[in-house]
Amino acid sequence: MENQKRKRHNQLKNLESEILDLLIIGGGITGAGVMLCATEQKYKTLLVDQGDFSSGTSWASTKLVHGGLRYLETMDWALVFESCKERKRLLKEAPQLVHELEFMFPAYSGQRRKLWTIWLGTWLYYFLSFFWNLGTPKKKSKAQSLRLEPGLKSDQLNGSVLYKDGQATDSTLTISSIHSACARGGHALNYCSVTRLTNIHEDVKHIELKDRISGDTYTVKAKNIVMAVGPWTDSLCKQWFDQKQDRIRLSKGVHIIVDTQEMSQKRAVAMLSPIDGRVTFAVPWEGKVLIGTTDTDETVLPHKVEVSDQDRLYLLETFNHYFPQAKLGITNIISSMAGLRCLIQSEDAKPSDSSREHLIQTHGTGIISIAGGKLTTYRAMGEEMMGKLRSMNRLQNQKPETSEALHISGNLRELVKKDLTASSIDQLIEHFYCTNIEDLLARRTLHLFIDPNRGRNWVDLVAQRLQHAFDYSDQEIDDQKRSYQKTSGRYS
Repeated sequence: MENQKRKRHNQLKNLESEILDLLIIGGGITGAGVMLCATEQKYKTLLVDQGDFSSGTSWASTKLVHGGLRYLETMDWALVFESCKERKRLLKEAPQLVHELEFMFPAYSGQRRKLWTIWLGTWLYYFLSFFWNLGTPKKKSKAQSLRLEPGLKSDQLNGSVLYKDGQATDSTLTISSIHSACARGGHALNYCSVTRLTNIHEDVKHIELKDRISGDTYTVKAKNIVMAVGPWTDSLCKQWFDQKQDRIRLSKGVHIIVDTQEMSQKRAVAMLSPIDGRVTFAVPWEGKVLIGTTDTDETVLPHKVEVSDQDRLYLLETFNHYFPQAKLGITNIISSMAGLRCLIQSEDAKPSDSSREHLIQTHGTGIISIAGGKLTTYRAMGEEMMGKLRSMNRLQNQKPETSEALHISGNLRELVKKDLTASSIDQLIEHFYCTNIEDLLARRTLHLFIDPNRGRNWVDLVAQRLQHAFDYSDQEIDDQKRSYQKTSGRYS
């Protein structure tokens, strides 16, 4: 395997001598969507992120590729319609990463949503899906519902409705999308931060980059810049473009992962929280149950956002209300995670009432930013951004490299299905952008979140292969091990 520090250096030195069509700042799902679209249309593209890919909001979602049944209440018809279309598209483009998942929505006496309103809502959802629906909703009696989910609370249960949506592991989809874009000629570097922008009002901008692995700096040139930095949007726009007011409202979403036999692994269950009536999901994921999410205003940035005991207890109380025999407590939580949603500033009192549409802003000649939106619509958002640049006469119209439908590689998913070996670790380092222990054990293999031992039995082997690949010193490896130990405690 080539020395990975030297590989990064050579890549950046070569890019210094070129003029990029597009520089994308931000390696979350939105930036990945822009990169996929750009490379599909043969534009010379570089994506950079100051941390690891998918290390912000894009790894802390409910892992759903869905139309958004609950958005019918806020009458976001267009968003539901687009999301259903994109859900079907991803099932086709990424069959190894996105799959159908059945949902059960139980109805109880005394709750604000009656069985008939849930039934009507799922049929409206079905019709809004148009040609992209996944099957008709099915109404089940109390007895039928309990046969499907025996652990469900039976008292006052009137029945349930079954419908279908999609599921994907967010970090895997993000990294696989970037990997597929690189296979089409794009370039991507994590742990590479933008330290300076110059010539921002000229046709060609100069961007100073710092490789945070080596500490070296480089200057690349690009005709256009897309900022897909999520929760950092307002702070960077104020720093670089003299933006005066916040345009983004941050909302914290918390999930917990538990191991329980009370819920089957065959379907997700939609739950109305007994605390505030908000829709919360219990989702089968990687042999465990993912419960979430919360939706509360937040002011801190992602690297400081934390899961509180109040967050954990909210989700546990909701799940225990629907599955009373589970009797889950704090000690039953394998891991917990928090992410920040970007919502457009509005007068809505609660974040749950705010639209999930995205916000696009123009900051000068060929510089645009995007924030908000949904995991499900990331491909459509990427296409919208490229269309925006073309409408500004910043890009020439170019045909896709092939008329065939894009295929998003499932190689990462296949690679991490089995136990780790020196060979598979080397492949993750060389082809899937792992630079440290956390990258590999958290966002590539998911051990940090689904393994009660946090993948600690793999740390020494991973550290050994990373030291070989990057020529890290013993001190650097020891620092990584301590950092991973600290990170493990954060997600418990």
